[in-house]
Amino acid sequence: MKTKYTSLKSYWFLAFVTVTAIGAAMSAVAYASWHDSLPPDDLRLRVAEIIRECLRDGTGNVNGIEVHTKLPIRAPIIAEIRSYGDRLVPILVDHLKADNPQERLIAVNLLGEIGRKTVVSHLGRVIDRESSTMIRIVALRWISRIDDQDAREIIIKTSEKNSDEKVREEARQLRTAAMDIY
Repeated sequence: MKTKYTSLKSYWFLAFVTVTAIGAAMSAVAYASWHDSLPPDDLRLRVAEIIRECLRDGTGNVNGIEVHTKLPIRAPIIAEIRSYGDRLVPILVDHLKADNPQERLIAVNLLGEIGRKTVVSHLGRVIDRESSTMIRIVALRWISRIDDQDAREIIIKTSEKNSDEKVREEARQLRTAAMDIY
């Protein structure tokens, strides 16, 4: 049996849920507009902080010797990187010139996580010019995930003409796998 009291309770509950939903939506819009309006210098500092976090995540100590291990980038960082989108590309490209190979690897992985056509030429340069074979292969794997004609051409060219046999072989394997998809 429904009374006026239970009916009133359900209205209050509905009002509470509505106000909460509106508040959450307004917070999301405010965060998105703040996020999009982050000045370039602040964005550059944030990227440097993210890279330091990723470096710390993979650094340890074994018998007094500092060791570095490759760990996957944490999901919240990936989500944040993707939310900035193409605004990060020039900043991450600067990190590709770092002396520290782990920093360059993180920059390649973050560019790969952006995963848009805007990163293809930069990953292509890594494949051609990077001194570390492993980083070149990682860039090649990321570029193979991007549905873009330029990316496919880089894989073809790399499979035929790259100076590093390991990179050429990886490109051949990716090219063969891609033939099944395209």
